[in-house]
Amino acid sequence: MAQPIEVKVPDIGDFKDVDVVEVLVKPGDRVEQEQSLLTLESDKATMEIPSSHAGVVKQLRTKVGDKVSQGSVIVLLVWVLLMENSRRGLFFGKKAPIGQEINRAARKYHGYLCS
Repeated sequence: MAQPIEVKVPDIGDFKDVDVVEVLVKPGDRVEQEQSLLTLESDKATMEIPSSHAGVVKQLRTKVGDKVSQGSVIVLLVWVLLMENSRRGLFFGKKAPIGQEINRAARKYHGYLCS
């Protein structure tokens, strides 16, 4: 089984302990690389934090009102390889036999569909 990937706050300059003002994803959401996950706001700037990987959100590690800095873990993603393969045509959806098999494994391991 694939290990979850920790998505962390990238280099955001000299900002430390920045407030999370909006969480743009929830567990079970599919995200693409560079898709915005959070909105942060300091006294000088508002910025969106993108995902470093594609995948499915397994767990949120931050919520509105939290303070984060560079390196803070914000979400855990799973099934990154599967998501990458779907763009190459190797994943055929939950109606195709391979899709059904993958979804059974996803449901067993994570408790939700990955389609």
